[in-house]
Amino acid sequence: MCESGLAPGTGVMPFWSGEELATRHAVGEWSGYRAVAIDLDEFLEHWTLGLAGDGYLVGIEWDASLEGAEVEAEVLEEMLLGER
Repeated sequence: MCESGLAPGTGVMPFWSGEELATRHAVGEWSGYRAVAIDLDEFLEHWTLGLAGDGYLVGIEWDASLEGAEVEAEVLEEMLLGER
């Protein structure tokens, strides 16, 4: 969990489209974490709902500096389902 660069005081959970991309970011303070693939159905049914309920944003495909797009979980879900 990182702090949002767009909404100070708001947490952001970063996600990448592939395990390899995520693994590249498991360095420094993140070195104790292991990247794992999440099934899309599980992501939509559990992760986006939980993140939205907790008021967190989703970080999408962040770069090596852990910067990139931040969106509300519901918005990402709509994008993935082709509703946006």
